Amino acid sequence: MANIASSPLPVGDQRSAVDESSSAGDLAALLAKVPVIAGEIAKGAVKRDLERELPFEAFRLFKEAGLGTLRVPVALGGPGGSVVDYIETIMAIGAADPNVAHALRSHFNFTEGLLLNPNTAVDRTQLGRVLSGKLFGGAHTEQGTKRPGDVTTRLTKSGESYRLNGRKWYATGTAFSDFSSFSAKNEEDQLVVVLLPVDRQGISVLDDWDGMGQRLTASGGVLLEDVEVLPHEISTRGLNTLVGRHTSTLRQLHLAASMAGAVRGALADGTDYVRRQARSAAHSAAETANTDPFVQKTLGEIAAGSFAVDTLIRESACAWTALSKPSAPATRTRWRQR
Repeated sequence: MANIASSPLPVGDQRSAVDESSSAGDLAALLAKVPVIAGEIAKGAVKRDLERELPFEAFRLFKEAGLGTLRVPVALGGPGGSVVDYIETIMAIGAADPNVAHALRSHFNFTEGLLLNPNTAVDRTQLGRVLSGKLFGGAHTEQGTKRPGDVTTRLTKSGESYRLNGRKWYATGTAFSDFSSFSAKNEEDQLVVVLLPVDRQGISVLDDWDGMGQRLTASGGVLLEDVEVLPHEISTRGLNTLVGRHTSTLRQLHLAASMAGAVRGALADGTDYVRRQARSAAHSAAETANTDPFVQKTLGEIAAGSFAVDTLIRESACAWTALSKPSAPATRTRWRQR
């Protein structure tokens, strides 16, 4: 838990038919956990939002289910979930609690970057951590700078190690993560990234987000006070790489899926309200709300909008998969029920 105020993996190995069948079964079993976990997450969502209680328990359930490994390919020891599987999972969790779905964005963004470059020793180490159930966050933006994207956080040499000092913003998901990446400028004024355990001394997740929405995503600040950084925890950062463009686009699809999940959740809440206690309209001849054509029309319009948004996002995920791996067309998950 964050402070609030390995060995190489096989690459490109050849799988037998038995191995592939087993992997497909592992993926199916993992996806079967999604509606169960979503149901558990939904139970306390309203109370958490009213009392500003960060959803640590929801993330514990997510980690225990192994869902953070979803996108790791079979060849790298993972279940081999497609982008469609991933986006469907985010929509399902978003329907339960969009804060949780949104806060997972940093983890899947980090994981996707690893998958596109798995052959370095550093990335193999991080893949091993993902497969062991670790979650990843990140905070790179800063407030009060002259221009968006400017970095004032500094990394300075201190004996055999380094020290990190600064204050970050938009730390979405970092409070629930095991590791987090932070951007900084080194003593040569070069932009670098450090990847650190969130519980390291000097790292404080502030939970001071005061913007509209995403109240429980821990999207506020992170204070970095004389944090020790070891040499192997430092890497250079390129802002215009193909990997960066790829993951940047996928991040937007993740957010759209989170919002679609929120709409799906609103529809479910509205339907439940009508069935339990809503009254029919004053000018309606119906005796109950669930038989009132005016109520049915309103719910029907929300349902149609939700279905249309879900379909568009799902098709976007299919197109993404087809473009990324033309030889492996996307498969649609079947566990969603309407």
